[in-house]
Parts: sequence; structure tokens; C-alpha cells
Amino acid sequence: MRKAVWTAITWPVVLVAALAGCGGARARPAAPPDVRGKTLLAVFAHADDEIYVAPILARYAREGARVYLAIATDGARGGAPHATIPLGEALAAARAQEAACATRELGIEKPILLGFGDGALGAIVGPPNADLERLASKVRETIATVKPDAILTWGPEGAYGHPDHRLVSSVVMQVVQAGGPPLFSPGLRADDIIRGKNLLLEQQSPVAERLLGVRVGFDAADLERAKRAFRCHRSQFDSQMTERILDGMQRAWNGVILLQPWFGAPAGEGVLGR
Repeated sequence: MRKAVWTAITWPVVLVAALAGCGGARARPAAPPDVRGKTLLAVFAHADDEIYVAPILARYAREGARVYLAIATDGARGGAPHATIPLGEALAAARAQEAACATRELGIEKPILLGFGDGALGAIVGPPNADLERLASKVRETIATVKPDAILTWGPEGAYGHPDHRLVSSVVMQVVQAGGPPLFSPGLRADDIIRGKNLLLEQQSPVAERLLGVRVGFDAADLERAKRAFRCHRSQFDSQMTERILDGMQRAWNGVILLQPWFGAPAGEGVLGR
């Protein structure tokens, strides 16, 4: 595994301030800024989506930041044959427990479950029950409550094109562009996808390196926490598939998670800083 980059993101007065630029050569690693008292919020569609950023959630929590994970849907329709859990309330309850397990393993705050229907975020588009507007309202409420210094969510591709991923990305971006903290989305370059090749990554949409202007390193302990957290999601993957996915993600990351900054958030090393 490539040596972790230990410089964390700097924020302007409110948040992330620009450090080293993106692209080929790396900046010389520097002492990490103190992130104690900072807050990071990750917003994803399903319990288990956090795997794409799990090592850095663990890292920032270890360094003293408050880290929250908000999950938009209840996961009630995302069954897997090996689990034999009926779709609906039983599966939603199981996935809520798995989300709680994952956050414990990562060392972050308890999950924020927004409770929207799995696979149905775009099903109702007219008032008064338009789910996307209701989700936007919930995201605003969560931001107002948590007061994050930075937010992580899906990019427009939603990793591998899942409609719920894309819709969560769109809603979070809508909220943040109206006035919110710096926003970042994880991405993998084409070479990362090839290096980490597995069933999940084969479906991944690559992001051009020039857009991935933020790099966040993590250490072996952070990676181990991420692995333990992903193993909580037993309703989604059997043990063999779980380890294949983890192996592929580890090879794709190669010690550093790349993030795309949005709406003028500066490039650099990390997303939380002094």
C-alpha cells in the first residue's frame, strides 16, 4: 500500500483552505492540522455506501473530529439471496442495525437515518409529497443540526450509476450550492479501477485525475476499521464477496482516497484543517 499522506485539508475561515494542488507529483507530507472541534458529515443513499470513504471517516474520528453519517433510504428493497431476510420492514430493520454496527466500528457518531423509500426517491415528483424536495428539506435540517465544516456525498455518476446514488448527489448539491459548507465527492481514476478490479469496481464510472483535487491519506488502523465496518453489512454480501470487495477497494485506493471538490472548495490535502 502506498504511504499515507498525512496532511489534512485546510479550510478557509469556515473550512477547507487550499493546500497543495492536485495532479501528478505529491506535495511533501506535513504535520496534520488539528481537526479537534471540526465536524464532517457524509451523506449517502444506503447503509454500506460509506465504504467509498470509510477509511477517512475513521481517520478524522481518530484525530478528534466529530464525524456523522446520514443515510437517505431505509434499504428495504435491497435484498440479497444469501441473507434470506424478507424485503420490507424486516430488511429495513436489519440494515438500520448494520448501519449502527458500521458507525461503531468506524468510531463515528450514530447513523442519521432519514428513512426514505429504497429505490423510490424519484417516484413522486409532485407536491405535496415530492420525495426529492422532502429529502432536500431533511438534508437542510441535518446540516443545521450537525453544523458540518465539510460534507462528503456521491458525485453525479453515483459511483456506478445507481439511481438512488445519483439522486442523493443531486439533492445534496442543490442544498449546498444555495449556501453550505465545502462539498467533496469520492472518485476513482480509470487506472485505480483497473488496479482494484472486482465485480463492484467493474461498474464504476471513472473521474479524470485533474478533477480529483483533494487527497486524503489514511493509515493501516483506519483501513482496518473500514474493513470491520463493511463486514457489518451482512444482509448485502456474503463473506466471500465482502472480502473480494474490500480487497479491490484497498488496491484501488492504494493508501489515498481522492475527492472532487465542488462549488469552489479548494484543492489540497484533506477536507478538515485548522
